[in-house]
Amino acid sequence: MSDLVIGEVLEHPDGLEFDFSYQSQSYHLVSPILGVHHTEILAGSFLIAKEMNIPPLDILSYLRHIHLPHAR
Repeated sequence: MSDLVIGEVLEHPDGLEFDFSYQSQSYHLVSPILGVHHTEILAGSFLIAKEMNIPPLDILSYLRHIHLPHAR
């Protein structure tokens, strides 16, 4: 993942938001997952899905609308 560069991570009461770049492409990821420690997991999930030929916008949309377990 040496091509992965994660920018500033913003932690909101309802989730995370950050920009990252990979192979000269930039992305903006928003997710309801709480905790800055999940940033690398989210970016890694994006890269794995991208390797599976899932379109980047579909991946970002899914991560934005992922359903969390009750009371999380």
